[in-house]
Amino acid sequence: MFLHPPGGGEPVLLITGRLARVSPSGHLVFEQDGTLWAVALDVDRAPVVGESVALANLAGAVPFLSPMFDLSVNGSLVYVTGGSGEWPNRSLYWVARDGQEERLDIEPRPYWFLRASPDGEQIGFHIMDPENMDAHIHDLRSGATSRLTFDPAVDGYPVWSPNGERIVFWSSRETGTGNLFVRATDGTGDVERLTETIRRSAPYSWTRDGLIVFTEESSETSSDIWKLSIDGDRTPELVLQEPYAETRPAVSPNGRWIAYQSNESGQWQIWVRPFPDVEDGRWSVGAGMSPQWSPDSRELYFRGDGAMMAVRIDAADGFSAGPAVRLFDAPYVLATSDVAPLQAEYAVAPDGRFLMMKDVSPSENAAEVIVVRNWVEELKARVPAP
Repeated sequence: MFLHPPGGGEPVLLITGRLARVSPSGHLVFEQDGTLWAVALDVDRAPVVGESVALANLAGAVPFLSPMFDLSVNGSLVYVTGGSGEWPNRSLYWVARDGQEERLDIEPRPYWFLRASPDGEQIGFHIMDPENMDAHIHDLRSGATSRLTFDPAVDGYPVWSPNGERIVFWSSRETGTGNLFVRATDGTGDVERLTETIRRSAPYSWTRDGLIVFTEESSETSSDIWKLSIDGDRTPELVLQEPYAETRPAVSPNGRWIAYQSNESGQWQIWVRPFPDVEDGRWSVGAGMSPQWSPDSRELYFRGDGAMMAVRIDAADGFSAGPAVRLFDAPYVLATSDVAPLQAEYAVAPDGRFLMMKDVSPSENAAEVIVVRNWVEELKARVPAP
């Protein structure tokens, strides 16, 4: 975790951990290895002073994801404890527009972030192994699943190149935060690092003209959309930055439009803009999450109201979106707001089918939500400032 000096300057390393919160008492509260810790802050001196103190057990918190605790402005604490601390195993399904489904012949695992290859012969995903999350590729012809990443760090969010020969993915290697890396899909050659940032980034689209479109978290604006040219100098360029979160960008296959979700209105909405000239217009197509395009760029899909939704796009003369149509309801894994900035819970194949997931082994041990009122007084007593 880093401290950014006011007015710019080099970030200062504070301490190893994640999910930092600053309490009203001026303490830094964070998670590390399933435990809630706190340390006193003094930004004019160290800025971390004294020793970290373990405060609560967050066992059961799901690895790699959203906070299992938070602090209120009046000093109360809420946190989750108990549960298995593991992701449920999931089965994968092909689902047609009318809801007819076909289960894939692949072992149930804690899959996430699904992506179909450009030729439809393979699928990519990462497996939420609590010991080490890695990106994998499953060959639909042979039935073989191969691991793409082997670093001890957390690796995932695989996105295919247009020709299917490379995959860009997110990894916590080297920085501990999350940068973009690329490697050949057959596992040969070296892994190349694409970005240099201390903020978590996640890839979403790889366009036919070689642009990788990704998000980067921001303490000021939550999440912004960026791009870099894989065949150019690979310098990241800002695409869209607004006072609220913009995430899950999806560039249409024809390269003319970018869809994304934003919480500008207080709930997630799907927006479309011209690409790459995003300031030339914007259109809202409905409330929901996870926008993805049809292979011919004539339809935009998203998850809304517990269903798969579709919007017909007419771009012959400008941009026009039809009404959102409900395609199918079913007990498939849905994105939720706490994991929305990073996840992709379905994929669209070249033949128009949807690749979906179902949980098959929900946790047997329910987690508990603990609320401690006026916790800041306990914090000051247990972690006194020197």
